[in-house]
Amino acid sequence: MMREVVASDEGETSYEIVFRALKHLELHCLQRLVSFCSGNYTLRFPSLEQVTLSQCPRMKNFYQGVLSTPQLHKVQLTVTDFRGRWAGDLNATVEQLYKELVGYRGLKNLKLSDFPELINIWNRNPQEMLDFTTLEFLEVCDSNNLRYIFNLSMVFCLGQLRQMEIKRCNNLEQVIKEEGSITMVEEAITDNSKIIDIFPRLQSIIVESCPNITSFYLGSKGLECPSLLEIKIANCSNMTTLISTFSRDEDKEPIIGDEVDNVSTFFSDKTQFPKLKELVLSSISIERIWLLQGFCSTQILTTLIIEGCDNLKHVLSDSMVEYLQQLECLEISECKCIHEIISMKKIIKEAFGNRYLICFPRLNSLRLKGLEKLIGFCHEDYTVEFPTLKILEIESCPKLEGFIHNSMSKENSTDAIFFNNKVAFPNLEKITISHLRKAKRIWYNQLHTSSFSMLKELTVKDCDALLNIFPHFLLRAFKRLEKLIVIDCASVEEVFQLQVQGLDVEEKYTVDSQLKEVNLVCLPKLKHVWTKYHMRNISFESLRQVCIQECWSLKTLFPFSIAKDLQQLERLTIDNCGLEEIVSKNVEGSDEQEICFAFNQLSFLMLWHLPYLKCFNPGMHRTTWPALKQLRISGCWRIKLFGHEKSQIRHPLFLIEKVIPQLEEVSFSHGDIVMISDGQFEADLFCNVKFLLITCYSDVSDVFPISFIRRFYNLEGLDMVFCNFKELASFESDACEDKDMTITIPKIKKLKLDMVDNIRHLCKQDSPLDHICASLECLELWQCDNLINLGLGLSFFETLTTLDVWKCNGMSELITSFKAQSLVCLVTIRIRECEMMREVVASDGDETSYEIGFRALKFLELHCLPSLTSFCSGHCSLRFPSLEQVTLSQCPRMNNFYQGVLSTPKLHRVQLTETDFKGPWAGDLNATVEQLYKEQVGYRGLKHLKFSEFPKLIDLWSRNPQEMLDFATLEFLE
Repeated sequence: MMREVVASDEGETSYEIVFRALKHLELHCLQRLVSFCSGNYTLRFPSLEQVTLSQCPRMKNFYQGVLSTPQLHKVQLTVTDFRGRWAGDLNATVEQLYKELVGYRGLKNLKLSDFPELINIWNRNPQEMLDFTTLEFLEVCDSNNLRYIFNLSMVFCLGQLRQMEIKRCNNLEQVIKEEGSITMVEEAITDNSKIIDIFPRLQSIIVESCPNITSFYLGSKGLECPSLLEIKIANCSNMTTLISTFSRDEDKEPIIGDEVDNVSTFFSDKTQFPKLKELVLSSISIERIWLLQGFCSTQILTTLIIEGCDNLKHVLSDSMVEYLQQLECLEISECKCIHEIISMKKIIKEAFGNRYLICFPRLNSLRLKGLEKLIGFCHEDYTVEFPTLKILEIESCPKLEGFIHNSMSKENSTDAIFFNNKVAFPNLEKITISHLRKAKRIWYNQLHTSSFSMLKELTVKDCDALLNIFPHFLLRAFKRLEKLIVIDCASVEEVFQLQVQGLDVEEKYTVDSQLKEVNLVCLPKLKHVWTKYHMRNISFESLRQVCIQECWSLKTLFPFSIAKDLQQLERLTIDNCGLEEIVSKNVEGSDEQEICFAFNQLSFLMLWHLPYLKCFNPGMHRTTWPALKQLRISGCWRIKLFGHEKSQIRHPLFLIEKVIPQLEEVSFSHGDIVMISDGQFEADLFCNVKFLLITCYSDVSDVFPISFIRRFYNLEGLDMVFCNFKELASFESDACEDKDMTITIPKIKKLKLDMVDNIRHLCKQDSPLDHICASLECLELWQCDNLINLGLGLSFFETLTTLDVWKCNGMSELITSFKAQSLVCLVTIRIRECEMMREVVASDGDETSYEIGFRALKFLELHCLPSLTSFCSGHCSLRFPSLEQVTLSQCPRMNNFYQGVLSTPKLHRVQLTETDFKGPWAGDLNATVEQLYKEQVGYRGLKHLKFSEFPKLIDLWSRNPQEMLDFATLEFLE
């Protein structure tokens, strides 16, 4: 990035700079250097004897002011260039070198887009000024007047080229084009194969977003790149082949690749890449990658990634598999026409004589995603082995019933099995299957020998026809499984089938499952995680984490025989389920015998919205929780949660004296707080609690329990969820309004309000909550529809570092400009989905002009704010000296950021999403927001659209609403 060696200090004073001892000066490979010095000085170099100047193509002069170099008589182009160049003085010599384009000679790295002045020369003959013999890296981007990059005479000079990147060249047709005489071509051929050996050191070719390119090379001969390791071609919609050849007769009829049955191939017998290891093809028009039989020059390929190639019907022929024995990674995604990964040409010829074995001996990762017409990896008359495969991911293949396709299967098969005994995965460790609508069973009754015996992680999502995950006869095969995730499977009724039609699993073998983590989410028909059983030959003692969410048909979680051995369980989450009991009744024991359930390692327990939960276990029992640190409970109205040792409550889930003192995080409902407040407990009962969650204050007359919070003198975080408080400012009663009480109220660092619907203002100045939040660092306001604005005392703002506002639909502004001056520590602001918000910082009506400095703010996100017009109104100056990231999306009315004085020195882009790391930029923040408004970017990605709120859209809608709307995300239209 260096533009000059000595920069001006912006002073108007003219003075002399003397480098009195400087003898040697070398300036090498400084592509942005324009001069040695700017400014109004006199430069003197009384001892300068040697100047070496090379690869500084933008250096027009040495210095425009007074310059003295009495001992200098030449400028060397290299350290060993002892003759050098001289035009009378240093300045004249540098100017002459610039005119002769000497600075481009010897370059090793060239990004053509950095030198737009070269485009015309490149179109004529870049060898006029470029020394190709040294070039190692070439990038050509956004050059729309180039139809090809190299002719053959240029190619033969590129002996050192190692990496080539061609991107966004809209008119490019080929990268290399053979033109003129064939003499040089013939001289380059070393044998009779008619293959040209080029780019002897080239390792990487990347071509992206060149819509008119049809091939990489057009010529009369084939190509060999002996060192090429990587080819990546993406978003080149007209590209069908790597090499197009033509005859050297009068009519140059191109031959597109090698055509067999009128289908062109990407690689032909005219391409030789003996060291190619990685091939990535994305969104190009190929119909076939390799010839069906015979020659293959990519035999050490390790990575093959194909994406969005909609004309491709299969990836490999069966005969090609033997040439890809080094393949380690295979990914195929979003190819609309692929029926099978491996076609069955060879087996048809063999007339189904013997079953054909296909083996990928080194493949360790296989991913298939978004293949609309895929019916199988291959036909069932093949046996497929993956001896080293560790990762298998299959997602969104709606016609796929089984990994191996059975041509005899009926359309409405009642027993569609995904993995049958014709595929072997002896070392598979991770499986993900998702959006497979037709698969009814995952596993065949009799698996291939040793298949799945090493499986550690299984994820199943959106497979609506599945009834269970693990049948009883296969439990032993999956004993090494450690992690299980099942999400959104509409028909699953059981996960681990331990009984079938009243018959227990046979006791002739023992299964010690290594399962550590279970996550079950949105399974509406799930009745059993484990079917009830009383056998002791199946153990799940290694379980550490269990999470169950949105399973409303589930009545019991753990069978008794499993629950009594959960000594290693560390985290248990049950959220929005129809559970009536957590552990089933012991069918073998006596009803009078008390059972102890000891959860000795459980540190986290969440029971959230379980309206039917009546008890932990229906029998005589007690529970111990010696390691419990985090307890989150809400919406469990039928179960007795808390009791104390002398109370008459039968089987409370927790004894207050035993559990509460060890907790660091706890949640209480209105009833819990009343019960605990009425009890006689030790003053230090809550001494270790750092985070408190208050829930279910449903009565609008309820008052925020400020005196109860006084007991939590080490409190750091306070959350309120599902509460109808009108205000958080007052004590419960006049009797408690003791000013001395505020001394004992803790000061928290984090406050979160979620669905506190009736609150309009957070607090008043000098209120108890104002004291609690005096050291507040993080404030989260979620779904508080009546909240007008922050309305906080100034003490809130001085320490605040994070502010997160989401779905507060009553807010028209966040804060006034006067109070915004106190946000000196704020680092992050996130405001999302607030329908009425018109501005973030509102004018307080004061006409005085002053400065608001968000001096610590680094991150600002404004998302889905349909009424937002600007960040701020008023007459103040806004300064953001630390702002580095602005994310702006779905704010269609925002026509500028701020019309007043605005400073954002560290900001260089506006991101449209959190992962949009390039982001648009129009010179400054205001100009960028205005540009996005003109381009109607704010409408993109909308999920909800009320048409009446945007009258300006009428004309666009009548023409073509897709000009500015991304309908792919639209969920609601009014």
